[in-house]
Amino acid sequence: MLLWNISFIRRILLIKSHFEQAKRDITDESISFILDWTCRHTYYTQYLCNQVFASGSTKIDLPHTLHVCKAILDQEQMVFFQYKKLLTTDQWNLLTAVAKEQKVTQPYTNSFISKYRLKSSANVKRGFFSNQPKIYSKLIASYKSIFY
Repeated sequence: MLLWNISFIRRILLIKSHFEQAKRDITDESISFILDWTCRHTYYTQYLCNQVFASGSTKIDLPHTLHVCKAILDQEQMVFFQYKKLLTTDQWNLLTAVAKEQKVTQPYTNSFISKYRLKSSANVKRGFFSNQPKIYSKLIASYKSIFY
């Protein structure tokens, strides 16, 4: 069974069991935060768990997990800034709007456009169908991590 098919509770138990096997104590609150912060994305969840584990701490609570998250963001800061430089201001504004919503089903509506002060639906469409879709997919996943 693939990780994205596992229920939230089963993921908590799976992560907890891996830490317990190595004689590490991780709180449910920390695991919940990890799953929420990574949006349950398999790679990001595994990466963050690996970094928490690699920190060497035997008692892992939420403050420790937050400290590890900050360290990851600090480490990747220049990469994120390079992505930002590759986008126009309008593309960046669209990206931040989508990231704040986390899930957008109607990006061309007036409510979405006015809420995030985007220029127009044509501008939004141009932003989505620009020649940089791979950058968007990577940035949308990581934007929440950077600014929240």
